[in-house]
Amino acid sequence: MKSKSQRYIVLQENIPAEEEQALGQVVVRTMPPVAPPTAFVEQLGSDLVAEARRHYDVEQRRHQVTRTVGWVGGGVLSVVGGVALWMFVQRKRGVTPSVPSPPTAVYPAQA
Repeated sequence: MKSKSQRYIVLQENIPAEEEQALGQVVVRTMPPVAPPTAFVEQLGSDLVAEARRHYDVEQRRHQVTRTVGWVGGGVLSVVGGVALWMFVQRKRGVTPSVPSPPTAVYPAQA
């Protein structure tokens, strides 16, 4: 059972500056400063560096994929644009691009 002197503190994202300052003073008065163990600090540092490296690697991979897709997409669009321009010019000239038909054999008429 909790005593009347114990109260729960509800933490909010946005609290007024006066309340935040009062809360900070209460915490400083009631809780003695404790230095974390050296092993904890070292482990935390290496974990943070590893996490930052992982985020960097993921971002680099994403950037590389985006760049590759951009190059390929740009190349495809260039080819499509070139073909469309060529067809437009051919139409303006009155030449319709056609596929040559296969040669047909001429057989002499049978009597």
